[in-house]
Amino acid sequence: MSRIFLDSSKCVFQLYKDEYLRRPTLEDIQRLYAKHEELHGFPGMLESIDCMHWPSKICPKTWQGKYTCGDHGHPTIMLEAVASYDLWIWHAYFVIAGSNNDINVLNNLPLFWHFEFHIHFGFNFKHCVYFNFVIFREIIEDRAPDTLFTVNKTHYRKGYYLADDIYPEWSTFVKAFSCPQDDKKKKFKKYQEKARKDVEHVFGCLQKQLHILSQPARARSVNRIFRTMYACVILHNMIVEDSGYVITLLEEDGMFQPPPVPRRTFQEIMAVHQRTNRELRDQHVHHTFRHDLTKCIGVPRELYIGNSFNDFQRIIGSLKHEDKSFLCVGKGVVN
Repeated sequence: MSRIFLDSSKCVFQLYKDEYLRRPTLEDIQRLYAKHEELHGFPGMLESIDCMHWPSKICPKTWQGKYTCGDHGHPTIMLEAVASYDLWIWHAYFVIAGSNNDINVLNNLPLFWHFEFHIHFGFNFKHCVYFNFVIFREIIEDRAPDTLFTVNKTHYRKGYYLADDIYPEWSTFVKAFSCPQDDKKKKFKKYQEKARKDVEHVFGCLQKQLHILSQPARARSVNRIFRTMYACVILHNMIVEDSGYVITLLEEDGMFQPPPVPRRTFQEIMAVHQRTNRELRDQHVHHTFRHDLTKCIGVPRELYIGNSFNDFQRIIGSLKHEDKSFLCVGKGVVN
């Protein structure tokens, strides 16, 4: 069965990647804003971001040191995912060596690359399929659309992602306070950690509903491993859509196309990149925005761990509804 899935993963990826691995439209972003504010109490929240490891059974001994992380003890490949409350995966970035951490994965994102890229694994250097999910590329090129929202009477132009403590203090990330002292910060930390469970629930679903991801990767071809992971992400999004709990559906007028990159000189391109990089990595904006969120954070209408996950369990018959420990199934593979 695993071999059949490996052989069909290429077809799944080529046929459905444009629909189930699409970038969110402006309407999708507004729906995500509204839903996450209603359920989590975070205005302007896009999704949650985190990483997981997929073990590799067949890895050349020459490269095992590069792909082995100390807390795992065996070669792994990392998947970075961005997911919303309905467990839909909006961004997936795979093929990073398991010895890296979340910051290394973030720094390896092809911020300035074009859609096609290459990977190097073992002794093979192969051309890979298209990659059209760069989170910050449009921001770096200054062509990301403004999606305004208000927090504590302050207007902000771009949404944000909930992240854990290891991620850098960028303007587009919201992290919990490491050692909160007053009640407001403790309340914010509690809400942030609960809302960030969305992406960890996704990792648990991937490993439970797709048995191939609960076992080490056995393919020798890097391209096959690559396509298998993305085919699993596509199948996962199909299940979420079929469940009826998806926040946004594909519109009839097609996928969202970002505005084209304006023609600039080399000096203009470098000036834009320097400015947008400063804005993206602005720690002052990060702390100011988190301070505003701490002041205005409210009690959501439905806030308890596993609400969407329990709904999802009722759809997938193979999952046991009474297995409460499944809420933490991502523990051990999530950094």
